[in-house]
Amino acid sequence: MNVKANYKISHLPSVSKAFFMPSAGDESLVIGSCYLTYLKATKSKKGYPYVKPLQDLYLGPSYSDKEILIRLSDTQMKKKYIITKPNNIERQIAQLLAKGNVVARCSGRMEWLWAIDQYLQIPKIRIS
Repeated sequence: MNVKANYKISHLPSVSKAFFMPSAGDESLVIGSCYLTYLKATKSKKGYPYVKPLQDLYLGPSYSDKEILIRLSDTQMKKKYIITKPNNIERQIAQLLAKGNVVARCSGRMEWLWAIDQYLQIPKIRIS
């Protein structure tokens, strides 16, 4: 995505509103195609129906601290990794990364690709 170009476009005098797809990959073409197909299929004499815009792409599930701890206790992760929840997590992550450590963090909902894959139950294929 070109943030500077998007900013300039959104501030043109002729532009009253602008929405830029948060995903810069090819998958955003599919989302646009779905919106357009829906609008064409539901158009009436009154015009197009209202389509609520995406607020973000975090459409996957989220997990509570309790759910995460239960899942981790069912695995061998506790034996292999150090699992913590520091008070100032951003600072702690920055310090660990600066020392060359690998950090995994679970925070909020998962992104949409996971949600779509799970919803559609798309089989994995290998292209060679």
